[in-house]
Amino acid sequence: SFVRELVDTDEPSGPVLEWEGSRYLVGEVARESRDSSFTSTPRSQDLDTYVLLQYAMAQICNPVDSIFVVTGLPDKEYPIYKDEFKRRISKLGQFFWNGIEYNLHVEAVQIVKQSKGAFFSIAIDGQGNELAGWRTMFTTQIINMEYMNDYSRTHELGMYHVAKSLAQKIYEKYQEDYHPEQLEQAIITGTIPLYGTDEDISDLLDAVFSEAAEKVLEAIGREWPNLSRLDGVLFAGGSVQALYERYFATRKEFANNSKLLDRFAVVRGYRRLGLALMGGVPDATGQSA
Repeated sequence: SFVRELVDTDEPSGPVLEWEGSRYLVGEVARESRDSSFTSTPRSQDLDTYVLLQYAMAQICNPVDSIFVVTGLPDKEYPIYKDEFKRRISKLGQFFWNGIEYNLHVEAVQIVKQSKGAFFSIAIDGQGNELAGWRTMFTTQIINMEYMNDYSRTHELGMYHVAKSLAQKIYEKYQEDYHPEQLEQAIITGTIPLYGTDEDISDLLDAVFSEAAEKVLEAIGREWPNLSRLDGVLFAGGSVQALYERYFATRKEFANNSKLLDRFAVVRGYRRLGLALMGGVPDATGQSA
């Protein structure tokens, strides 16, 4: 999701979130008008993270309500920022959404490593997990329900880097200038709008995905010398679907023991963990029994 801070002269094109004297557009309306410059700011230090959390709270809470928050940080950031992240989230309960005042009591906050979310979503064991996001990719293993630090790493191989490479190739071929964040739909459809038509860029996509897949395979091979002995490999995160379907599903390393989790698997994992911590017993779908 996207966030754009409004200045005093801006006429909002959608519902507005107000917090600590500032106004924000959230979602697709923000994407169309935002400054699309990429930031490598850690998630816990990025203002957008907190605005998006408040937006999520407004979707599921009454204006006066209590909430238990479970969310994650990239593995590399977790030991550095988890305490500050928890403290800042606990103070997010007062804001306005679409003109309605929200006064929420954040009862508790649980921060986990993002890479654990996929495991919590299905609660199986002896697995390797490859989780690709916008900025980074995580390779992790859990054996006997124990997180294996020796086999877990963060890599600068997120979908941003694929989109950045695609933007460069589009410019070289068509002299059309795109920001990586503007290419999400092009990656899905394999086309870009050009002079009133949908221009097929599948050749460029094949090139950038092939490059990305080789980097991912190199990272997995380097970090998981025990790959052949794992019970299975989970591919999770919205950005990994295209890579999995194009390159990984049929490779000998993954053809018989891998599974692609849908883009919301990590979020469901957080929810299952939250229900368990609150005393609910989540069933296979993550619903409390």
